[in-house]
Amino acid sequence: IKKGVSFDMSREQFLNWAYSYQFYGVIANFRGEPTTEFIKNKEHKDVQPFGFNDVFVTHNGTISNDKELLENSPIKGIFKPGEHIIDSYAIIEAYLTHGKDFVNHIQGSFALALVDAPLELKYLYLVRNYRSLYAAQENNVIVWSSLEKPIKMNFGHFKELKIPPYTGLMFKYP
Repeated sequence: IKKGVSFDMSREQFLNWAYSYQFYGVIANFRGEPTTEFIKNKEHKDVQPFGFNDVFVTHNGTISNDKELLENSPIKGIFKPGEHIIDSYAIIEAYLTHGKDFVNHIQGSFALALVDAPLELKYLYLVRNYRSLYAAQENNVIVWSSLEKPIKMNFGHFKELKIPPYTGLMFKYP
């Protein structure tokens, strides 16, 4: 994972890139705009994927206990005093504090993808409660979306990964 790298490419370009490299992981959100917060002058820390201590997350939804999770978090140090902290960072804090059990400490309505990648990809989590999450896989490429249509239209030849409500998938990499 290269921090701060943006992938502005077509599906074909992305797949050619993904298949041609032995990479460890990519996490992205092509929309990349938090929908519950308005930030006039966006900085890198305000646009998905969000990252801290080599943990990266994209998510759709609302984390209702974000203030509680972030109360004593070192993540607050990347924000100016009084600056709004996007609720996605609470997911990272829950993961850093509780490890694989992090999802049991998050309250709200969400679908999320989280990557733990200190030096190389170790884990990818795809988790949802009642928010929708669609995923598909081919070889080393996993794609996901909160909408089914982009997956079927662009990655219909991939193997569909079923993620029923209130479940998740964990992928462990060597």
